[in-house]
Amino acid sequence: MPNSSFPQKQAAEMRVLVVDDDPLQLAYVTALLKSLQITAVTTADNGTEAVAAIEKQADGLDLIISDLMMPTMDGFDFLWQLAYRQSQIPVIIMSAQSTEVIHSAELVAQLKFLKLVGSLEKPVSKDRFYDMIKVLLVP
Repeated sequence: MPNSSFPQKQAAEMRVLVVDDDPLQLAYVTALLKSLQITAVTTADNGTEAVAAIEKQADGLDLIISDLMMPTMDGFDFLWQLAYRQSQIPVIIMSAQSTEVIHSAELVAQLKFLKLVGSLEKPVSKDRFYDMIKVLLVP
């Protein structure tokens, strides 16, 4: 069931930023996106690179998928940076951390008025991932 609070686009028009310090996770999530015909995928190794990528994207982004535990700038600090910039880009949090840590990140996102799509525990379930992404796609 589509959620009207998120703008919906055709898969081929989606522009996604994936943030994770694990190259295997970046490759896996990118492959999942491409299997849905989402090919405009930018990756970043940490929050600092992600902020730079957002600033370079003149035409904007349609989704950010971010890990929580990363070097340089972790996912919590990255969420704060998104809030500081009053970002309206939908966000999916993914992490191998405990459910309490993931829940804390969800609360930060909600309290900072970010557009939180949801969270994914690692290893990421392909079906749950697809369900979250489909909320953002035109049916």
